[in-house]
Order: sequence, then C-alpha cells, then structure tokens
Amino acid sequence: MQNTTTSAVKLSQELQAFTQAVHNLPKEYQAVLEDALQRVTATHVRRTKLMKAVDEAVTELRTNVKFLQFDLEATRQERDEFKAALESRGF
Repeated sequence: MQNTTTSAVKLSQELQAFTQAVHNLPKEYQAVLEDALQRVTATHVRRTKLMKAVDEAVTELRTNVKFLQFDLEATRQERDEFKAALESRGF
C-alpha cells in the first residue's frame, strides 16, 4: 500500500498502526477500507510536507527580520555619525 510519496514522509505511529490494522483484516474488509486509508495517508503526507514548508518559511522570515534589524541599526548609526560630522563642520 505504501507508495513513493508516503515513504518520503514518516507516517505517524497512529496512522502506521491503523494501516497495519486494516491490512490484518480479511480481504473483503480491506477492499472496503483501502480507498479511505489511501486518502487519509495522502492527506497526512500533504499536511506534513506543508507544515515542513511553513516551518522553513517562518525560520527564513525570522532570519531575514534579524538581518533587517541589523541593517536598520547600522544605517541609524551611520546617519547619526554623518549628522554629527556635519554639525561639527557648521552645517
């Protein structure tokens, strides 16, 4: 049942246990539940990938904000130094 998409993402223990339980059922019951199990597994995989992408984006955003704060502080210091230099020359 596990295809290449599901093997790339580790399934939760609960979903693994549920999958095993479905596979332990008699064949006629497995056939009834197989489609639903595949949809649930695919949804789990998509959500896991999405959450990973969101987490990476938030981490990148935090890093970018830190760089922007650093740049802003450096720009303010340069401005203040330039302003002080101008005032000392009488401008």
